[in-house]
Amino acid sequence: MTDPIPLTSGRIFLSYRREDTRHVVGRVGDRLTDHFGDERVFVDVDTIEPGLDFAEAIAAAVGSCQVLLALIGDRWLDSTDRKGRRKLDDSNDLVRLEIQAALERNIRVIPVLVDGVAMPTAEELPPGLAGLARRQAFELSYSRFRDDARRLVGLLDRLLAAPPPGPATAPTPGRVVTQPQLAPVAGEQP
Repeated sequence: MTDPIPLTSGRIFLSYRREDTRHVVGRVGDRLTDHFGDERVFVDVDTIEPGLDFAEAIAAAVGSCQVLLALIGDRWLDSTDRKGRRKLDDSNDLVRLEIQAALERNIRVIPVLVDGVAMPTAEELPPGLAGLARRQAFELSYSRFRDDARRLVGLLDRLLAAPPPGPATAPTPGRVVTQPQLAPVAGEQP
C-alpha cells in the first residue's frame, strides 16, 4: 500500500484523547503548523484522509516522526470505553499504541501536562508505557498558553535541528558512547 502520509524528516506527532484534550490539540496544532508547516505536524483529524485505515496511518506517522507530544489532561489516565474499562489497559487503544510505538523506536516522547495535571506514575501505566513516567514533562496551561506555546516551539526548534538519534549500538572496548545533552529552555526546570 502506498503511504498517503508524507514521510518528512523532523515530524511532530500529537498524541491525545479526544474527550480529554481535543481543544488544546487544536490550539497547539495550529501554532506548530504555523511555525513548522502542515507537512511536519501530524494531528489525526487534519492529516488522515477519509477512508484510510486509521491504525495503519497512525503506525506510519509514528514511525516517521522525530518527536511525539503526548498531551495528558485530567481524564487521560482514567478514560474508559463504553463498557467502563480503562482505555489504557486495552492493548488496542490507539493512544497506548502511539506512545508505546514511539518509546520502542527510541523516538523522543514529551509528556505535555495540560492545566496542572500530575504526571502519571509507572505503577499507573500499563507495562509498555511505564517508560513514559521517566520522561521529563512539559507543562501547558490555559492561563499561560501564549508563553507556554512559545516555549514549546522553541524547544521543538532545538530538538528538530539536532540529528535524530540513531539505533542503539553496543559500545566497543575502549569506546565511550554518549548521548548529546540539550541545554534547558530559559525558565524551564531541569
